[in-house]
Amino acid sequence: MIETISPSLTLVENSSPKLISSETHQGNSVSPRSAITKMVVVALLLRILIILCFHTYELQTRVVTDQPSGTHFAFGFETGSIAGSIARGEGFSSPFGVSTGATAWIAPVYPLMCAAIFKVFGIYTTASAIVILSLNSIFAALTCIPIYWIGKYVFNPRVATLSGWMWAVCVFFMRWPTTWIWEVSLSALLLSTLILLTFSAMTQEGRIGSIKLGGVWGLAAITNPSLLGVLPFSLCWLAVQRHRASRDWLKPILLTVAVTFAITTPWLVRNWIVMGKPLFIRDNFGFEFYLGNYHGSNGLGFMGKHPTKNNNQLQLYSQLGELGYVKHFQHEALNFVKHYPEEFSILTLKRIVSFWDGGEINYESYVYWRWKSWKMLVLAVPTAFGLLLAIGRNRNIRAGLLGLVVLLYPLPYYLAYPQERYRHAVEPEMLIVSCFLACALWDHISRGVTVNRLDESDQEFA
Repeated sequence: MIETISPSLTLVENSSPKLISSETHQGNSVSPRSAITKMVVVALLLRILIILCFHTYELQTRVVTDQPSGTHFAFGFETGSIAGSIARGEGFSSPFGVSTGATAWIAPVYPLMCAAIFKVFGIYTTASAIVILSLNSIFAALTCIPIYWIGKYVFNPRVATLSGWMWAVCVFFMRWPTTWIWEVSLSALLLSTLILLTFSAMTQEGRIGSIKLGGVWGLAAITNPSLLGVLPFSLCWLAVQRHRASRDWLKPILLTVAVTFAITTPWLVRNWIVMGKPLFIRDNFGFEFYLGNYHGSNGLGFMGKHPTKNNNQLQLYSQLGELGYVKHFQHEALNFVKHYPEEFSILTLKRIVSFWDGGEINYESYVYWRWKSWKMLVLAVPTAFGLLLAIGRNRNIRAGLLGLVVLLYPLPYYLAYPQERYRHAVEPEMLIVSCFLACALWDHISRGVTVNRLDESDQEFA
């Protein structure tokens, strides 16, 4: 990553607009490679330490007997259930802990990773839980790499270093990789890498940059399709920047889209063959949309209507089949929107606020990782002010891409329902912008103190 991306960033670094931080902060006696290596190693060791010292793997291996889903459903939930089916030779199936047949409920990459680990370390074993959480921690640690280079390219090395180390050592960013068997940490790594590759593609000639960008977009699509909501806007941003620089923009964009489609096509074909009709990567959005949108809903996704919590719903799912079940509840949700548009608008506004302030999200009350809602604002507020400063005052075009990603990524969750973990995918970008704001404020305060001291010295001399 460092070797292939950073040289192309260096080509255009001298053209970056001068921000609040002075050029005296650009010098750094420590090489970027050495600094990043230390960040990654520290980040990984701290996360592994949390897993082993706090036994967070026990959250996955506990046996649950009071719910309709299988006794091992706590191990990765839908992801773990599908991974178990794959490891047993039953194919990509049964998302709710009991045998219900083929599924397209979630994207394939992460369950396949978990299934491979199950094959080696056993299905739903403590060893598998430790290995999967350690894999999550590797994804989280590697995220230091794009965080550093984005911070350096958009702002300056000081922001890059601060952002990388904050991600590495701040406990706030360690919860999901160390406790949750899901693609959350991988999504954060992929999205930040996509942003970095987009910056690189601004100036890179030839096909290699477009192929890399399309390849990672394809991997992101079959890992977490929600990331695709950013794709058209980021490509439009890239096209505009290349056009402004009088570079060819149409062919690179078309090549990126073609590579993305080529990587996702095998899974789309699988869905068509196995599920019996053309489907996108996941087929469950209609049901998720219903969970947050029905008359009298709180808009935040009532899990009491979910097949994993409600035996009647699980039976209905088995009776109708996955496609029939999703279609039924999608129809219910669309009828709600049609007949109660004002209520839907209020719920959507409530979801938007909750996504950022955490005020009404139903938090998972695990022993070691229960956040107060105000802690969500600690990152959200400086992100908002940092974007206003970078884009509004400093006219930093590159920061504009970060703003697009942060603001547009949550669109599916505004429509369906938010959960605390959904925001983690854009938290690397939020952290970078927040660190830029912190550095800018520090510079402003430091200059004020320096001016006051000079004035005092002038007065004494007079």
